[in-house]
Parts: sequence; C-alpha cells; structure tokens
Amino acid sequence: MPQEDQVTDSAGEITAKKSHTVQQLADMSVISFLLLISGLKKARKLIKYNTHVGLRERLGDNYEVRLGLGLHIGYSIEGAIGSYYKIDASYLSSHPRMAERMEGATKHYGVPNLITEELYNYFTETTKSYCR
Repeated sequence: MPQEDQVTDSAGEITAKKSHTVQQLADMSVISFLLLISGLKKARKLIKYNTHVGLRERLGDNYEVRLGLGLHIGYSIEGAIGSYYKIDASYLSSHPRMAERMEGATKHYGVPNLITEELYNYFTETTKSYCR
C-alpha cells in the first residue's frame, strides 16, 4: 500500500486511509474470493471428485470439496524462514491471524466466506449492499 494511503492512530497502529484506491482494493479482494469460490464449483476435476463413487462410499453422500475464506484488512511484516533448500514465508502481525480465525469460523457458521467489520468499513456502498 502506498505511504499516502496509511494513517497512524493514537495507539500507534497503522491503518489504511479511506481513499478511492483503498476502497477499490477492498472491493477487489472480495471479488477475487468470490471468483475463487465460483471457480471451485465449476472446475471439472473437482466435480468428478464430488461425484466419485468410491469417495462417496468412504466419506458419505454429503462429501463435497469446499473452500473457506476469511478476509481482513491490516498490516504485517513478511519474513523468509527456512534453510538453503527450502524457504517459506512467514507473516508477523495479529492481522493475518485474524484472517485465519475468520477462515476457521466459516466451518462453524457453514458459509464459504467471512469478512471482518474493519474491511467492510472500507467497501464502497455498492459492495456493502451485497453483504449481510
């Protein structure tokens, strides 16, 4: 996020300034997640898994490949951890953990996608009208 789109609050927390660019990015994040979910429903290979007789016998008739997604806005520090042969990215901040908790809550609520209020506040009015 460009520096001009950042604000520091009284607690020293970095937040995004509500600008057209930030609103557009917030809207596009939801659109990308919706495209992922719809692509999952349309993927031919995954449809085969959902209708595979052997899998249905082992896992039950309610078996279906599903994806749960949590969306949150915030900052993090990315760092590489690992060895010379394998490197993984790690994110240090409470914000990625919040998105992870939202993803976990999708199972509890039986929905494919959950969004935090912090991100919702950055949506345009059009995008807000599609949320519940």
